[in-house]
Amino acid sequence: DSCDPNFTDFNHMCRGTPDTCDFGVSKNLTFAGTPTKDSCWRCAFRFHLEECKAKGGFMIQVEESNGLGRGQKIETEMAKQVGLKVFRTTDNCPEFRSNTKLWKVAKAVQRWFESGCKNMDLEIIDISARASGRDSESVVDAPWVFHHRADPEKPGDFCRVKLQSQLPIKLRVLNAASVPLLLKGAVGL
Repeated sequence: DSCDPNFTDFNHMCRGTPDTCDFGVSKNLTFAGTPTKDSCWRCAFRFHLEECKAKGGFMIQVEESNGLGRGQKIETEMAKQVGLKVFRTTDNCPEFRSNTKLWKVAKAVQRWFESGCKNMDLEIIDISARASGRDSESVVDAPWVFHHRADPEKPGDFCRVKLQSQLPIKLRVLNAASVPLLLKGAVGL
């Protein structure tokens, strides 16, 4: 559902907030404050963006060879408004081979965590070409596992995330701490 009659008109004012959505709060949120089955898609999406941001997460956005869809452009704008880090993958190859491409995403996320998650700008990751320079690891040495300090106040409190190398894209948390992640555009989640 959408308060936008055209569903994905970027110029429609809705950005998923009570102030911008034409649907009332009662249609968008349950008493518990979560989206309803009839929520405006933008309100539901923003809810998950804010939830992800609150838990120190990020969004991975998949840009296909024909560019971003109209809805993805709105999602990018909302993520920026929320202050959520977005990693966008681009790929000009006609077929996807995860064992040679996904490690670039893992490496970018790892660098972001190691830098203290300070840079919240959109980061574009070209997964179509072989890596060079600082990403020159071979596929065999790919960093499928990266670490994130779950609570900066507790030294040693780390969360390990394993990025599996087959479709559908999956993330698995290997300990009790949660690493929020919003995957947009991934198949079969």
